Amino acid sequence: MKPNLRCSPPPHLRTRLDILRATNPPKSPSPNSERLETAKAMSEKIPPVLNVLASDGVLDAASDSAETLTNEQKFDLGSDWGEDPLHSDIYRWYQGLCTCNHFSNGKDPTKISKLQVWSRNRYSQRLTHRFVLLHMADDTVHRLDRRATTQGNPGLLSGLSMRTPGVTSTDEMVINIDDDLQKNMARNNHLEVEIQLEGKVDLLIVLLTCYQISHHSRARRYDLRDYNCFFYSWTILMIAARRLLDIVTPSKDELMERFRRKEHLHILAESVVGLAVRTLRDLVLAAVGVFREQQQGDTDEGKHIREGMSIIARMVWGLPSGVLETFGKLVLNSKLPSNLRDTLLKQIKEVVTEKAPDVYKQVLDHIDIPRAARDRLWVNEGVKEIVRREVEKSLIEQLWPAVVDAIAVGFGQDVHSAKDIAQNVVATKSWWQQVAGTRTAQLWAVQTAALHGGLKEVKITALAEVDRIKAEAQSNAPDDPSEQLKLLNAGMFDLAWNSARDGALRFAKDAVQATKSTLHPGHLESREIMWETIWGVWDKCWEKACKDARTKALNTLDTVVQAVLNASVKVVLVELGVGESQPTVRVRRPKRVFDIELSPSIWDEEPSMTGLALQQYMQVLMKKAKLGSPDILQHTMAEIWKDIAAADFDFGKIKIVQ
Repeated sequence: MKPNLRCSPPPHLRTRLDILRATNPPKSPSPNSERLETAKAMSEKIPPVLNVLASDGVLDAASDSAETLTNEQKFDLGSDWGEDPLHSDIYRWYQGLCTCNHFSNGKDPTKISKLQVWSRNRYSQRLTHRFVLLHMADDTVHRLDRRATTQGNPGLLSGLSMRTPGVTSTDEMVINIDDDLQKNMARNNHLEVEIQLEGKVDLLIVLLTCYQISHHSRARRYDLRDYNCFFYSWTILMIAARRLLDIVTPSKDELMERFRRKEHLHILAESVVGLAVRTLRDLVLAAVGVFREQQQGDTDEGKHIREGMSIIARMVWGLPSGVLETFGKLVLNSKLPSNLRDTLLKQIKEVVTEKAPDVYKQVLDHIDIPRAARDRLWVNEGVKEIVRREVEKSLIEQLWPAVVDAIAVGFGQDVHSAKDIAQNVVATKSWWQQVAGTRTAQLWAVQTAALHGGLKEVKITALAEVDRIKAEAQSNAPDDPSEQLKLLNAGMFDLAWNSARDGALRFAKDAVQATKSTLHPGHLESREIMWETIWGVWDKCWEKACKDARTKALNTLDTVVQAVLNASVKVVLVELGVGESQPTVRVRRPKRVFDIELSPSIWDEEPSMTGLALQQYMQVLMKKAKLGSPDILQHTMAEIWKDIAAADFDFGKIKIVQ
């Protein structure tokens, strides 16, 4: 007959406290106990910032030990692993659970029924001591926690340092906790969160987690700010939950349906449209700014340009750069020429609506979320990285054809010549034209025609060259979609900018000829000299404007890529968070934390949560409760999960670190 696992442990596992209790009868309180009580009383009066050591168990270590003066046995999860975890007392104990016949009735002592994180409720501030209770399928209960063990006060401010000098600590597992002690814990502590694992997670996962923590370069050493009881408890919980709640790739049809919903495409289209119009405006201003520098220069070219301008135009161009830029933005926002703004808005929206689903479909055809995210603890980060790579691959194929389509659809059927555009501008009897005069109206007409002609030339050249530029980018960075996309965008911008230069110049010259008759005869000669001077410096100014324009355009393209990525990731994460295909776990949690005293009346009724929803809840909890950086804590947790996943959740494959 196999021994009952809940009986007294063998001598080599019996704790020092068991022996002390057997050989020493209860005595009156010792001086140390009195000093400890005094320290505890003092800790109640310590300001919150200084009371953190008491909250984390430094001043409370003895009371924790007093709770365990029973026949329970302990393991030191920091030092009891020895040189080889497979030969440690901890692992031998676990093997004993696996080989015993105690669960003949189906109650397996290695399977976790529910995992709880408790917090000590003695202190009202946030920094309370946390620990884990494992309720096993055979009804046994084990406690795991990390605590500072220094008796008395080692210097409160020392606890705020990175490695908490002067404070010793232990990572401890107390097994087979009896019913009386469980009731005592329930009276003196708050249940912070509970997940129902229903026997689907093995105790080995928790032991692997504790082993990896004890051998992690940063996490193995206690410090109050980051690697404290919070970290220890939440790491165990998150890794157990992640092991239970594997990711299931949502149905492609469900994702496409969600993506096509009005709110997603509308937000994406509005974002891209706004970026496109602002960038177009900024590129025009960049080019105008360079010509303004020529006009302001103390050169023959500057003199000739100034003499051909009206007094009002010279005054406007003489304004400080910041004022002129603001004025230019206001004008361009309201007067983008010849319905060009409306055309771009309409066509970009249509292209986004048409092309975005193609991009997304291509992404979905090439992702396997469970396989790709296997070594990722945090689902949102894993999904973002997986989707990013596929989005970039898709945009290499789709982005510039979409840009060309937006231009081609808008201007492919265009019958407006430079003459038509220019005459339409000067014929518009707006108030500002009447105030500014015919020469200023002509200047605006030429700028309008130049912009129109530049975009038409971009359409023609881009259609002919996009495949060549794309092939060059893929050849230069064959294994890096992100770099390919950057090279493609840079190459296409250079091509587009140079072609726009030539098209804009042709339309500008035609516009000058078309509007010459509107000018006063006395202005014709100076105006002719001005335009000839501008044509002479056109290429030089265009080249000078290129650097600033290139930066703005490439930044915009990066932002468009990010917008498509965010839209794709959002759809996937929403489906992972609430999708019916995702596995769920029942979770008991308070509706509010930290700001009120908890009571049974405010507990949720064990809602079912997906793995992503649980992670999002815990991330909020970490941000509220942490003294240090939640990002550091979560990054270390992810490293520990990655090591465990790399070992295929098997102690025999774990990388032993001395």
